Amino acid sequence: MAVQSIQSRGFFLGGAKAPRSDAAFNAEEDASPYLVRNFLSFNEKNETFRNTSSAGLNKDGTVISGFLSIIESIGARGVLVAFGGLTNTIASAMSLRDADLKDPMLRWAMQNISIYDIANQKWYQQQATGDIPSWRYLGCSVAVSAPDNSSHSIYVYGGWGATNTQKNDGNVYVLSIPSFKWIRVTRDTDQRSRHKCHLMGKNHMVVVGGIQPNNDNIQPEGTIGCDTESKFAQGLGIFSLNDHSWRTDYNPAEGSGPYRVHPSIYQVIGGNETGGSTRKTPLKGFSSKSLQKLLGVEDEVRPGPRPGPKPSSSMSSTGDNSSETSSTEPSTSSTKTNHLTAQAIVGTAVGAVVVVIILSALTYFFIRRRRIRRQELLRKRPSSPRPILQRFYSELDATPTAQEMHSSDKEDKLARQYWAHEMAGSLDDYPVKPLPMRPTREEKIVLGNGVETGAGHPGLDSENRDQWKGSELHLSRESLPIPNTGREKPAANRNM
Repeated sequence: MAVQSIQSRGFFLGGAKAPRSDAAFNAEEDASPYLVRNFLSFNEKNETFRNTSSAGLNKDGTVISGFLSIIESIGARGVLVAFGGLTNTIASAMSLRDADLKDPMLRWAMQNISIYDIANQKWYQQQATGDIPSWRYLGCSVAVSAPDNSSHSIYVYGGWGATNTQKNDGNVYVLSIPSFKWIRVTRDTDQRSRHKCHLMGKNHMVVVGGIQPNNDNIQPEGTIGCDTESKFAQGLGIFSLNDHSWRTDYNPAEGSGPYRVHPSIYQVIGGNETGGSTRKTPLKGFSSKSLQKLLGVEDEVRPGPRPGPKPSSSMSSTGDNSSETSSTEPSTSSTKTNHLTAQAIVGTAVGAVVVVIILSALTYFFIRRRRIRRQELLRKRPSSPRPILQRFYSELDATPTAQEMHSSDKEDKLARQYWAHEMAGSLDDYPVKPLPMRPTREEKIVLGNGVETGAGHPGLDSENRDQWKGSELHLSRESLPIPNTGREKPAANRNM
């Protein structure tokens, strides 16, 4: 595999040592071909060769009949891109006849891409995705870059890989870099192998020579494999990279014009015919940060959705291949885009305020409704027919104030009216005798052998005096009602 640089340098990658290419080797007994680790560069200015090991190319460091392209706008001195073809352990004997190259272990897959940094003399490996072409060898490729260098397209045509013609194709594929995306751009049936491709002008690929397989015979004898298609008249084929069509003539004025990215490519990687690619990162990411830096790709920041018209789609076909193209009306200025963004922000803010107001109103409504229902239930609750606190005698006497805990003004009022006790038992547990009626005015009464009752104490009879003998009472002007326990009537009632 060989490529030519515009910097007056040529590169030769891979190869095999065969008896027919080396007379001394051919003279050896049972001499068999084998692949070598070979990477040569030729300086045309001083006419010197330089041999560098290809150990970092792939797992074996060998290749033959694969695809090699150069992209000089990447890195300080450009990069080489290699894939496909055959590989084998170094110095392992093998046959180079097509019929003997069916072992899958010899195939270098088309999705395994190797990139060589010419300035730093370093190999990188990267996985490609997309519409990956079937494995093949003995094909050709050329590379072109978008006008703004945001993407680079490696066009691949022809080659042989399967064991019969039904499994081969004559399609043209593109490997887009730095997204490492395979894209099929034509659908053809004209198969070809052992040909060479060159970039003619800035936007044409010329295909030179080659053989057309006959049925399952990749190298037919005689004139059977000669050109029969009109597009390969006189052994030359011309493919326009701008409109993806085969030509039978070449216009130098058209060929000297700029390369334009075809819609079938920028529909996949973004941008337009002049570049502006938006998909610059492989599907599974770069294999290393060094490779990402070499290709000039910054870490992607995925933007959110932006308002704007959706692209209208139309179908365009080349030969049997149908591809969908989209046309989007560009913005007339960045001010319009900023205006749309401002409108979106204002609309979002207004919508948020409206939602907050609605939620606040609903919250207020439910709280007010709950409060009204609670008030209605309280109004409908029946009142107690008897006071909560009663006057009972207990171990400890009390004062006419609420003791321990009271939960409402009503209970506090009752506590002031009746004697409250720490522990009030039931009437059955604590039989009591009623107190006499209170006097109409407050006096000190001493009960004993000589009882001083004084005026205004009609309730202190002999029975009561015996009960309160030796006691001292301070009686209030107010009179308390004597609870009727049902066991013993009050003294006043017994006298009635």
